[in-house]
Amino acid sequence: MVLSEDDYGSRRIRFTVFLSVDYSKLKKVSTFIAKRLAPHFGGLSIFGSDSGSSLMGYWVDGAQCFKEMYTGQLVEECVLCVVLSVLPKYEERAHDEIRSTIMDAAHEFALNSKFVHVETFSVHARHFDISEDL
Repeated sequence: MVLSEDDYGSRRIRFTVFLSVDYSKLKKVSTFIAKRLAPHFGGLSIFGSDSGSSLMGYWVDGAQCFKEMYTGQLVEECVLCVVLSVLPKYEERAHDEIRSTIMDAAHEFALNSKFVHVETFSVHARHFDISEDL
């Protein structure tokens, strides 16, 4: 049985996750994350997932502190951006799965990341079938 959006409503919790990944490890890390998370939630998107489409992140030393102005050195790094939308009832489970998956990836691929940036948004999802006539 396929459930429609009406069965759950259109509200979703969207996670946007940024983590530093060495350029040479992008594809392996993104595939690892996708294989771990997709079965739990149906799918996800990863931006910067291969060496041809990497994203660059910029931050200043001390950025994890709340300040009006940062005076540290500017750091540039290659990042992955994981986007995962889940039903509201799965928000805590999704956060736990994201955290454990990224921690396992960090160990598996010897990532030198220290902080992972996670944002959550309440969004409304809409879908349409492009195979249908308009």
